[in-house]
Amino acid sequence: GMAHGLTTGIKLAKTEVIAMVASDDIMYPEYVETILNTFEKYPEISACYTPLSYMNQFGQPMNFVTKLPIGKSSEKIFSDMFINENLLPSPGIAIKRSALAKYLPLDDGMIQYTDWQFNLLLLFKNKIHMLNKPLVRYRVANTTACERSNAVNVREKIETKKLMDTVVDLIGNDKNAFMTYFGDNPIVDGQNIDARTIPYWLGRIALTSTNYEKQCWGLQTIMDFIADDKNVQLLNK
Repeated sequence: GMAHGLTTGIKLAKTEVIAMVASDDIMYPEYVETILNTFEKYPEISACYTPLSYMNQFGQPMNFVTKLPIGKSSEKIFSDMFINENLLPSPGIAIKRSALAKYLPLDDGMIQYTDWQFNLLLLFKNKIHMLNKPLVRYRVANTTACERSNAVNVREKIETKKLMDTVVDLIGNDKNAFMTYFGDNPIVDGQNIDARTIPYWLGRIALTSTNYEKQCWGLQTIMDFIADDKNVQLLNK
């Protein structure tokens, strides 16, 4: 699986900068030079993302290029990815080994959303850089949504909960971190937040998602929190 492969690769790597490209994708000839120059120009970043140009299963170029959320801060992307969808593609991502090493081993149980999870890990207390021009050609298989198996749909629902729990674990009881990433959310803005109530507030924020599984996670998180009388007293204060 991808998570196990990433864990092994990061552990074996001899260099600080690591690039990840799937076996059926293609690097542009200038990929390595551009990536290394970017990390040299911006030594404070921990990851560099590239837009993707698409090709079909036969390697023929398609008239489509992914757009990155250029102009959004790492903090805003992090919060948006908690509430909504994964905004950062994994093919072609280049990272500093040290940025992910502290989170190893990655969760082998994650299959569908491995890239979403490690994007959250990279965004938390790290700076990233997004390139304007694609450096990777991404192969699109000839599949449609109706061909998705029931097993994949069920797994994605389960892994959504693991994604949300990842954010809870990252934030912990760190009020400064919580306010950095979620302080401007309308649910939170102007509230007097006690660090011990952070899970409750993350549950409230999750209820605003358009994703049903995230809404369910939010309600369950709130229910679990207020099941303890001490937590209810904290909220009342």
